[in-house]
Amino acid sequence: MKAILKVTAVTTVVALVSAAAAHAADSAQWTGAYAGGQLQLNTVSADGVSSTTGLGAAIFGGYQMQFSDHFLLGGDLFYQYNQAKNHTVAGFSGTANLGTKGYGVDVLAGFPVGDTGVWMPYAKIGYGWLKAHGTNGGSDIEHSLRYGVGVAWMVQRYLSLQAQYMYQQVGGPSRNLKNQNLSVGVTWYFSSD
Repeated sequence: MKAILKVTAVTTVVALVSAAAAHAADSAQWTGAYAGGQLQLNTVSADGVSSTTGLGAAIFGGYQMQFSDHFLLGGDLFYQYNQAKNHTVAGFSGTANLGTKGYGVDVLAGFPVGDTGVWMPYAKIGYGWLKAHGTNGGSDIEHSLRYGVGVAWMVQRYLSLQAQYMYQQVGGPSRNLKNQNLSVGVTWYFSSD
């Protein structure tokens, strides 16, 4: 029930941002629907299990609204898949094969900088569902807040490149799974201009 309330709250924020579209400046270059993909370096760790880095990928899509030359809000949905890697386990001579996959919703606050506003540092907070996979992954799907920072560069009117870091920790006292993603990606903007 708590997860449903959190998702509803985030969805409401995204809807309010979308409804404000009629009030945005015509020259806003970051405003509109978008979709993209990322390549990731993913670090997974858990209590009693070593931290190991593998490769991953993500897809996402959403909408953002630029309210001034130096501020915007947006929201997106995402799906990520991160490679299962062998981890050493405390107290055992063997290894655990573990990776993550997840999905969820993020809200973004962006701050375009410079005279042209083509560079945009941003912060994200969201809610995600995360599942460990691999030989020792289990079947539980856990959920929690996630957060991160990034920077985007508008290469052309409809295309930006970005670098991003995201962190999520799920589980309780008996199992504490940490998922960290350092990613580079590309975003395509759908605009009516």
